[in-house]
Amino acid sequence: MATPKKPVQDKPASVGFNLRAFEAERTVEPFTVPHPDGKTYTLLSPGETDLFEFANVMAAYRENEASAVSAVLTTVVPEGDRDAFFRARITVDAGMALISAYNKHHGLLEPGKSDGS
Repeated sequence: MATPKKPVQDKPASVGFNLRAFEAERTVEPFTVPHPDGKTYTLLSPGETDLFEFANVMAAYRENEASAVSAVLTTVVPEGDRDAFFRARITVDAGMALISAYNKHHGLLEPGKSDGS
């Protein structure tokens, strides 16, 4: 009589990419912004934001939608800092330059760029 095989669920799962290990081992230098109000703000890294919210606002930003500048900043400025951060007026040009520096810091693509450019 043959020995019955163990059910598949008893085998350890083969993991192609361990997301928990990636998040635990990942170190990112904080991106800080000296602000016109005199305070320095630390923006959230892409890894600290909601994947889908971040992806949607960055896609809009890459399409050069004007509303995307404030949407990106709203996504990456910590919730508790948003009122103070946005109290000081920031020009569109300054906002776009800030997002560009943020993207460069975190290795993200800029509008009009592709992986091959």
